[in-house]
Amino acid sequence: MADDVVNRSKDGDTCKILVVDDEAGIRRGCERVLRSQGHRVLLAENGEKGLDILRREPDMDLVLVDLRMPGMDGFDFLLQAREIAPETVFIMITAYATIESAVEATKRGAYDFIPKPFAPEDLLRLVNRALERVHLIRERNLLDAERRQRMLELATEKSQFRTVID
Repeated sequence: MADDVVNRSKDGDTCKILVVDDEAGIRRGCERVLRSQGHRVLLAENGEKGLDILRREPDMDLVLVDLRMPGMDGFDFLLQAREIAPETVFIMITAYATIESAVEATKRGAYDFIPKPFAPEDLLRLVNRALERVHLIRERNLLDAERRQRMLELATEKSQFRTVID
């Protein structure tokens, strides 16, 4: 059951994961590991192309983004990507893992970060944790929408009741 939650999005399809990294080896390695788990993986070699993909597919479950890339860095990417896909969970990939960069990434909306180089099992452990967060966010949003609908129905019934009494 837990594996089903992690490997499936809210509608039962495979999870969509975007990998944004200027290193082709990192992109290919992430793709290979994540596809072996049944995920749909999209790749971008820089922040601008990653944002283009998010604009086309804002329902992305998870984005792995490199901190240091030519042009747009991971921090700038995060700021813009959060506006496009606010429910998406972001993980920073970095060869420059410092406390300062981790704090800054968190401030800008990253769920977590993974230092380069990383082992496939470390990537999967972090991705599975992040996808569980995706599941919880979507479940919370669904419950919130149901609550709002019930409140609206209750207000309508209350109004009707007052009309009958009047």
